[in-house]
Order: sequence, then structure tokens, then C-alpha cells
Amino acid sequence: MQTLLVRFSDLDPNLAFLLILAGLVYGLVGWRTIRFLVLLDAVAVAALLSTALRDSAGHVGLIGPWLLPTFLLLVGLPWAAWRYPRQSTISFSGLVGFFSVVLFLLDAELPLLAWLALGSMGAALAMALAATLLRQTTVVVTGLHGAWLCVAALVLLSAHPSNLVGGFLGSVNTHSTMAVPAAAVVISSILIAIQWSGLNEDADALYIT
Repeated sequence: MQTLLVRFSDLDPNLAFLLILAGLVYGLVGWRTIRFLVLLDAVAVAALLSTALRDSAGHVGLIGPWLLPTFLLLVGLPWAAWRYPRQSTISFSGLVGFFSVVLFLLDAELPLLAWLALGSMGAALAMALAATLLRQTTVVVTGLHGAWLCVAALVLLSAHPSNLVGGFLGSVNTHSTMAVPAAAVVISSILIAIQWSGLNEDADALYIT
């Protein structure tokens, strides 16, 4: 939790509104718009990898040896996500499974290899479920994705205790080290339940007709 607070302290607290909005989109209509959301995630991942590649190369200009791999990432990942929606959705599930486990154990004092091993297990389980039950797993992983975005918004507000909401959230985090995982579980459960009811309603309608 402290790691997140430090990293979010430099961000604009108004970004919390966009995070909550994105979290609700992922969590409430995720399985209906999964192809677009996977494409959006592919763009985000490509941008992060490109930034990391550029920083590791130590270049600050617009031209450098990182330019070609950056271009390939920014074009290749979104293209693959749109061209192969099923495979991309399964990969998307694995990504959410990995980070859900890692973020849930963020405050645990574990070695890096343990984090990677547990995250990989979460990714493998999510991908196996997605390969078997794609629509149902999509509901779960988009609910988790949306919950973590909403929780990120809460953490962002907590990193700025000068405002009323941030002060309240900061005091909650101070008294409980499990506040963030607990909030993620509660929010994801609500989002998954809402999406699941919509999934069942559509299935019933298809069955009736």
C-alpha cells in the first residue's frame, strides 16, 4: 500500500475520476465490449513497454535505436489484439490474473521470485478458464480489472490527504493494511454480480427465442 501511495503522490487527484469511470466501463459492460477493451489494454501495454524500452536505452530525443522496436510494439500489439480477438481475450485474462494476485499480495513481504511464481499461477488459471469458458471468464476478469481501476482511484485520493475524501481514505488505510485488498474484493464482487446477471438474462432470452 505504501508503495502505491508513494507512486501516486505525484499524480493529479482529478485523475481518480477517469480511473473510476474506466473501472465502471470495464466492470459493468466488459463482456459486451471486450474486443474494444482488449484493444485499449494492448495500446496501454505497448505504451508502457515502449516507454521502458526508451528509458533503458538512455535516450531523450525523438530518434534512437529504440524507435523501430517502439513502432513495432505500438502497431503490432494493437493489431494482434484486434485481429485475433479470442486469443487476445485469453491473454487479457492472463494479464488480469497475474496482476490481481500481485496487487493483492503487494504488502506481503515476499521475495520477487515468489511474487512472480504466484502471479504466474494466477495468470495460468485465468487463461485456462478463459480458454474453456470464455464468456463467463470474461465477466470475472473484466470485473476484477474494473475493481482494480476503482481501487487505484481510491489510493490516488488517499495519496492526497489534503482533500476531505483523501483524508478519510488515508485514515482507513492507516488503521488497516488490508484495506486495499478488501476494497478490491468487495468492488469486484459487486461488478461481477451485476455483469453476471446481465449475462444470464441474455442467455435466457436466447433460449426462449
